[in-house]
Amino acid sequence: MQSNGNIVVLVLGASGSGKSLFIREATNDETVVVGEEGTMESVTQNVKSSVMTTRASLIFIDTPAPANDRLLDAGLINAISDELGQQLKGDGRIGCVVYCLTQAGPLHRQHVVNGLLDVSRLTVKHPKLRDAALIFAAMRREKEELKPISWKTILKERGVELVSGSPCTDIDNLKNLVLEQCDTSKPPLPVNKHCWFNRFWLRNRGRNDM
Repeated sequence: MQSNGNIVVLVLGASGSGKSLFIREATNDETVVVGEEGTMESVTQNVKSSVMTTRASLIFIDTPAPANDRLLDAGLINAISDELGQQLKGDGRIGCVVYCLTQAGPLHRQHVVNGLLDVSRLTVKHPKLRDAALIFAAMRREKEELKPISWKTILKERGVELVSGSPCTDIDNLKNLVLEQCDTSKPPLPVNKHCWFNRFWLRNRGRNDM
C-alpha cells in the first residue's frame, strides 16, 4: 500500500460548537464554511477534510453534528469511517481527536458520555484511533460552567486515564494543544480489550482545577 504519511485530526461534536471555526482557524482554509456567531444552526452537512496550508501532511476532518446533539447515527459513523480510511492509508496516523461540547444551554454529564461513546464506536472501525489523544473543547465557555461535570468519575467508570486539565475554552490554546499532540503522537499500541483506549489524554494549558 502506498504511504501518504498523513497526520489526521478528527473533529467531532455538537451543532454550533465551533468545529468548523476551529478547523478554519487551524488550517487557514478559507473554503471552510462556518455558522454565524451566536447561532446553534449546523452548517456542516458532509464529512470534509482540510489540509493545513503551512503543513501539507496535517489533515483536519470536519464532521456533521449528530441529530439533536446526541449520538452519531450509523450513516454518519460510516461516512466518517470512510474518510478516515482514505486519510489513514499506509502509515497515516491519528494526531488527536477533538470533541467540541455544545454551546447551547448548560453542560451535562451526558454530553461528555456521548462524546466518549462516539469515539469508541469509531475506534471499533479504525484501530488507529485507540491510542489517540482525545481533547475536549468547550469554546466560549467560562471555567465555572465546567465545574458541575464530574470528569474524574465519568472517566474512571469507563476505564480511561485522565492525565490533567479541563476542556479547552480558547481556540488558540486548542490549536497549540492539537499541534503539540500531532508532534508527539506515535503508532498504536497493542489492543487492550479491557478499556476503550490504552491511553487517554484530556489536557489543557494551565492549572488542573478538577
